[in-house]
Amino acid sequence: MVDVSPDQDKSLCQLMLFESLFDINVFGGPIFKGYYSIHDTKNSKIGFAPLKKSPKQRLQIGEVPLTSFEAPLEVETSIWVYLVTALFIVILAAVDYFVLIPELSKCISSQILRVSISTVSVWLAAAAYVFGLLPLIKKALNESIEAQQ
Repeated sequence: MVDVSPDQDKSLCQLMLFESLFDINVFGGPIFKGYYSIHDTKNSKIGFAPLKKSPKQRLQIGEVPLTSFEAPLEVETSIWVYLVTALFIVILAAVDYFVLIPELSKCISSQILRVSISTVSVWLAAAAYVFGLLPLIKKALNESIEAQQ
């Protein structure tokens, strides 16, 4: 449950459910905790009554909400994101092995220092990709998919 009331006073809540991978969708376990539940499949209803030793109270009848909410469209990660990431890793490794390490060998005699500089450089490039370039790629792919729909 998420409080979606304008004043965040829990006067309007939204039940968050996600599509199931199975033929059935199980209503969350925390909702059932402390209650005896009856499933009326004939009338498509579920009845709740608090267990004797449960601190929970009887459910109260409320008003039917008049506001509906649309969940934001989430697009699955495209195969292109994985391909671009794999390509980036290959290019990063090649640049490190064939360019950076040989150049460092010319001016730094300590192997420990060369490996340290190389490692830090690779981590910085990876961080720039993950936090800078990858979100832009995902955003562009999501926008192109949404435009096609």
